[in-house]
Amino acid sequence: MRMNSISRPQTGVALITVMLVVSISSVLAVTMVTRQNLAIHQTLNAMDQNQAYQYALGGEEIARQILHADFASEDKIDFLAEDWAQEIEPFEYAEGEVEIRITDLQGLFNLNSLSVRGQVNKKRFLALLSVLALDQMMLDRITDWFDEDQAPRQLGAEDYAYLVLDPPYRTASNPMVDVSELRLLLDITEEDYQRLVPYVCVLPDPNSMINVNTASGPILQSLATGLTADKVAELIDFRDYDEGFDDIDEFLRQANVTGVGGIDTKGLATESQFFQVQIRARYNQRLSFLTSVIQRDSVTGNMQVISRDLSRTFVGRRSEMSVTRQPGHENSNPGEGKIERG
Repeated sequence: MRMNSISRPQTGVALITVMLVVSISSVLAVTMVTRQNLAIHQTLNAMDQNQAYQYALGGEEIARQILHADFASEDKIDFLAEDWAQEIEPFEYAEGEVEIRITDLQGLFNLNSLSVRGQVNKKRFLALLSVLALDQMMLDRITDWFDEDQAPRQLGAEDYAYLVLDPPYRTASNPMVDVSELRLLLDITEEDYQRLVPYVCVLPDPNSMINVNTASGPILQSLATGLTADKVAELIDFRDYDEGFDDIDEFLRQANVTGVGGIDTKGLATESQFFQVQIRARYNQRLSFLTSVIQRDSVTGNMQVISRDLSRTFVGRRSEMSVTRQPGHENSNPGEGKIERG
């Protein structure tokens, strides 16, 4: 009888121990399966995102081919009726598609041209500020931003003015590498930035020309005070209908230009070397964005990628790509927001 009274508690303890071991094993097994499933999905998402980025790079190569075909054509000028400037139909690939938009950066004002000695570029920039109803102090602020000295211009600002800010920082003392640097300038509001940024660019060559065949109204108005908005509108209508001007002399012979004095032909051209390529690529449910600056040699036609920007910027002319976004999964680039420069 004593043996039976002892064996029963031992049997109960053994049973509880077995149940505890089974419970712990089950929890561990579920945890392992869950983690493995999560790792598999993370790997698949990473692979899809990388494939979307490769599609974006493919879009960049397509743009290079389009620009090279334009260079190989008999027409050596660049104007807005050419194939590269038109809306490009999306390219469809397996489980995805690529949208491309090419714009001529030499239809904009190159901010780095303000570093060149002489008054032509400064005069044009002041005229552009006037057309856009912006404060003329921007000229001195931008010039002080990338010059190497610490002597502020009349309306400028050097390191001492930025070091008292929170957080403090210094002027670049170098040419600009991106137009977003305008946001760092003292007393430049977001409204000022948004008003100016559609008409300016940052190119590595401070001597780059303004292409009168692709320049917008405000840029053309900045060439001379006598070029009013009405005259420029008529000039653009004629230019785009007639497929651009063959040379600067033809531009100067136009009725709306001949009676206007003070147009300096320095820095004006009818062909371009710098182009911006905006790309939005999709693979499955993943999106990748890429903005590349390409320099096309005017003699050989060789092209070099100057920079790649991976941030979410795409000024497309079509509606959003049809993408079903999965909850908890962001469609972002690897390294999104970083700028690669060649």
